[in-house]
Amino acid sequence: MVQEKINLMTIKWGTKFSADYPNLIHRMAKRQMPCEFNSYCMTDDPNGLDDDIIPVECTEPWLWNDVLSNCQGGDKNHPSKIITSSNKGHNYDEAHMLAKNNGPLFLIGYTDTLVNTGTASSIYADNKSQWWFWDAIKMSLFAPKLCGIEGKILFSDLDNLFLNPMDKIIQTEPPAIIKTNWNSNYHIPMHGGNYFLTMGFNASLIYVDNRSPVTQEIWEHFLRYYNRAKASLYSSDAYLWRCHRDKINTYPEGTVYSHSRGAKYPDQKKGKYRKDHEVCIFMEDHEPDPLDIKEGWEADICKQYL
Repeated sequence: MVQEKINLMTIKWGTKFSADYPNLIHRMAKRQMPCEFNSYCMTDDPNGLDDDIIPVECTEPWLWNDVLSNCQGGDKNHPSKIITSSNKGHNYDEAHMLAKNNGPLFLIGYTDTLVNTGTASSIYADNKSQWWFWDAIKMSLFAPKLCGIEGKILFSDLDNLFLNPMDKIIQTEPPAIIKTNWNSNYHIPMHGGNYFLTMGFNASLIYVDNRSPVTQEIWEHFLRYYNRAKASLYSSDAYLWRCHRDKINTYPEGTVYSHSRGAKYPDQKKGKYRKDHEVCIFMEDHEPDPLDIKEGWEADICKQYL
């Protein structure tokens, strides 16, 4: 089956990840992507990127700036260039009033891993120390012609490993996302069973076609309700699960698995090399990133591309 040329997108800001990570994703894709592709990295610092990766700035600067300045704790903890283009008229002062009227919220403290509760007003009083909708920049993938790109975009987190040819990924009708098959149907979800932090999606690998009416519908909803979403939801996968799970496809079982949580329940063995899967995702903050692992199958895969 002949596939049209697509676009690979990674996102890198601040200092947590070096250029080695988007380079690794790009190099793995050159071996495992079953079709031709252009490779992009949305970043504030293109230094060190492979020559055939196209560095781009986010063409939704209002979102990029809001995520880096507020949702991720500001420049103190995530030093990054703020895009100075026009914010296109979006006014986010409204978020303060909306949140103050929304009652209790659940959040994860930026400086620890415990789940805490607090009121919206207390969050906004010190929002630079809190995580809330921390990865909202991923939602820009649904924007029309993001970074001048028109067509299919496969977004990958920087800490994924591509294990095999990604035919099933690319053949899935976009928009598509990872289903958390590692959870049981009756599970008490991660993050302590907190309603706001539970979801059946994982956003480590998102596939969109920005020419699609469904993609446009999701983007318009996101614009309309962004303030409310960021005041109550933890992440892009939580937003997509809560608001759009009837519009989004998921990759077939046996395609993507979690390094820390397993494949399809009850197979939850951590750190297992599942040779029949296409992608392994590293989804936990407390687990090492792929390039930090110096021995084992993970290191052996990375060394092929370094």
